[in-house]
Amino acid sequence: MCQDCHRFFIIAYERNDRGESVETGYELDMRVLSSGMVKAQSGEWEPPSTVEDYHRRRSDNDSNEKSCW
Repeated sequence: MCQDCHRFFIIAYERNDRGESVETGYELDMRVLSSGMVKAQSGEWEPPSTVEDYHRRRSDNDSNEKSCW
């Protein structure tokens, strides 16, 4: 992640037509919606069984927090 613009990049090395290694960068089209740490207490929280259940829980709780780094 770039510390100045907070975007995510992948740096790859590829060979050009002359066989030289060339650095190529790819920007990832992604955004962090929120971050944090949660301490799970036994018996209080169970992980959702599917990705759809996870998104349903988030929308039910109306917890669409949007934060930027």
